[in-house]
Amino acid sequence: MNFLNLKYFMVVAQEMSFTKAAEKLYLSQQSLSGHIRRLEAECGTPLFERNPKLKLTYAGTCVLRHAAKILDLESQMTMQLSDIANLRSGHLSIGTSHTRGRIILPMVLPAYIQRYPTIELITHNGLSDELEGLLLEGELDLMIAFPPFKSAIIETVPVMKERLCLVVPANIMEMAFPNVKAADSYFKQNGADISAFAELPFIMIKRGRIRNMINRYLEENDISPRIVMEHADLETLLELATRGAGVAFCFESFARHPMFSVEDKNRRRPYIFPLRDPKLTSTLAIAFHKERYLSKAAKDFISLTQEVFKDSMYL
Repeated sequence: MNFLNLKYFMVVAQEMSFTKAAEKLYLSQQSLSGHIRRLEAECGTPLFERNPKLKLTYAGTCVLRHAAKILDLESQMTMQLSDIANLRSGHLSIGTSHTRGRIILPMVLPAYIQRYPTIELITHNGLSDELEGLLLEGELDLMIAFPPFKSAIIETVPVMKERLCLVVPANIMEMAFPNVKAADSYFKQNGADISAFAELPFIMIKRGRIRNMINRYLEENDISPRIVMEHADLETLLELATRGAGVAFCFESFARHPMFSVEDKNRRRPYIFPLRDPKLTSTLAIAFHKERYLSKAAKDFISLTQEVFKDSMYL
């Protein structure tokens, strides 16, 4: 079976329009129709009913059900043959959350591109559950996230440990602690305890891993903080914290990102204190589907990422 014809068939089936599929594939409609006719000839039966509107035949539904698996196996075979021939070519698809991508990818990808300029890199941003689904479907080769994952066929390698910390605006720190210098020194040396900040105004991430950790932590310490605002975007929350809106929770690597350290008249460097509870430390990992072929390009990315972060302050 011609794999190119099969790939084009899947796009037509997804768009249910030859015109839209041709535009998406940058082909003429006549050329695309030729590919589909040749696939139908291979199958010995029509795959689409064309009148009064385009829809799959029973045979087309059957082909579509198996096409993704066939093309995924073809892709894995191509990667393996490329590795056997020791060719550093191909593609690598990596999934991260938006926040995590801002930290990891700029530190790893420039060196990776320099070492492997013939590898085509594709990145996806999304929530962990969404990325896990793409990994299981073969749409992603690797995923950078925090275990555990729902599926037992996902394997991980550790990258670095992350501590949850408090990001305290300078103006609120000065209001809460008469001797800011002494408080800063103590919390940096010993870690922070939420009870010392319980009466301060907080700005919270709405959902996700960080919010789940925060909720458990506050419940265990029997503290109901004064939440003045919630927001879905962590980057916006940290920007607000640097401008004095309230105390925020965040993983330390993101809180210490240079984009939050620039000072101006409305923006002062916040105080960052890791929370001392060991349950608030998580291990960031690179995940992959253990039943799919892991290409040399993927293995090299994993090795380089571990190399970059081996001396990280967050380990």
